[in-house]
Amino acid sequence: MIRVRELGPTVKIGASPALLEGGTEVVLDVSEFLPGRTTPRTFTVEWRNGGPGVLKGVASLPQDMQAALAAGLQPPVR
Repeated sequence: MIRVRELGPTVKIGASPALLEGGTEVVLDVSEFLPGRTTPRTFTVEWRNGGPGVLKGVASLPQDMQAALAAGLQPPVR
């Protein structure tokens, strides 16, 4: 189960020497239900793209959501 908690562009004014810092933020709550387990494995994915001097609109949100899912749902390193 994936719950989208936050998805959208962000803008911070006066947050850095560039005076303007922006980008896209995606926050997902993920629960994995496995057979034989009574409780799901639950974790949060927090993904950001941007930085000083960056202004983004909503046009890139589908690509940003895809990138956040790809980053957050990678198998664990063994």
